[in-house]
Amino acid sequence: MPPSLRAIPGVVGVGFGLKECAGTVTDVLAWRVYVGEKRPLDRVRPEELVPASAHGRPTDVVEKIATRSASGVTLAPASPGARIANSLGIPGTLGCLAVTLHDRRAVLLTNHHVLFGGGAPEDAPVWLVDGPQGAPSFRELGRSLYGKRGIVAFGGVDHHVDCAVASADLAGRRRRRWRRRRKLSVGVAAPDDRVTKTGGATGTTAGIVVDIAYPDVAVLDGRTQHAPQQILVHPDGDGPFSAEGDSGAILRTERGTAVGLLWGVNHRGESVCCHIGPVLEVLNIGALTGTTRVGG
Repeated sequence: MPPSLRAIPGVVGVGFGLKECAGTVTDVLAWRVYVGEKRPLDRVRPEELVPASAHGRPTDVVEKIATRSASGVTLAPASPGARIANSLGIPGTLGCLAVTLHDRRAVLLTNHHVLFGGGAPEDAPVWLVDGPQGAPSFRELGRSLYGKRGIVAFGGVDHHVDCAVASADLAGRRRRRWRRRRKLSVGVAAPDDRVTKTGGATGTTAGIVVDIAYPDVAVLDGRTQHAPQQILVHPDGDGPFSAEGDSGAILRTERGTAVGLLWGVNHRGESVCCHIGPVLEVLNIGALTGTTRVGG
C-alpha cells in the first residue's frame, strides 16, 4: 500500500477496492483512504489533503470508526447459518462444518468472540438456539475447542482474524453422511465480487466487496485493536447485509466459493470479514462443507 498516503495527517488506514460516489459504489478500482473524520474541503488543512490519485490509481476518502462485533441478542435450524450461543449466552452464527487437519475431527466454525465471548472457557457447551426470543429452546451442538482473535501473519502480510472451532456432535451415520457431502471450494475475495452470507439474525443477504485490504480498528470486550487486511462488504440493495447476531457467517461468492468469515458491522452499515485463508491456516482446518445439518 502507498506509504505516501498513510503518512498524510488524519489518515487512519489505506485499503484497496471500489470507489464510492455520493454513497454509491462504482466499478472503479481505487485506493480507499480512511480518515477518522471526513470534513468539507474548506476545513481541511493543506497538509491533510489527499491527492486525487496515487501510483496510477484514483483515491477515495472514506470516513470510518471502529467496528463492533456482530454478535447481538437476536438469536433458527441446525445447519450453516443457524443461531448458536456459547455457555454464557453470547449469540452468533454457525458458519459451516470443517475438519481438523491434525486429527481429522469434525468441527463447527464460527468466531472467537462467539465461542469465548464474555469469558466463556474452553470445553464449554455450544448451543443451537431455536424458537421465539421470548421462549427459545436450546440443544447442545458440541463444545468449544480453540481459536484466535488478533493479528496473524499470512503470505507475508499481517491479517486480523476472529475465528474459533467447537466439536461437532456427529456420530455414526451422521458422521459418514457428513463425509460424503460436497465440500465448499475456498478462494480469495476480489473487489466487485458479488457475495452472499447466511446468518442467524438476517438470513441470506447479498452484498458487494468494496475493499479487500480494509484497515479496521475493532472494538472487542471494550478494548480497541488494529484489524488489518479485512474484507469490507457493502449491501447490494435495500436493507443491511448483516446485523448483530450474524457473527460467524461464511462469506461466499456467486460461484459458492468461501472467501471470508464475517465478524462485525461498522457505523456505515457495512460488514467486516476476515479472509478465509488465514482463518483456515491458524485453525489448521480444511474440507469446509456448508450443507450438512448437525445436532439432530
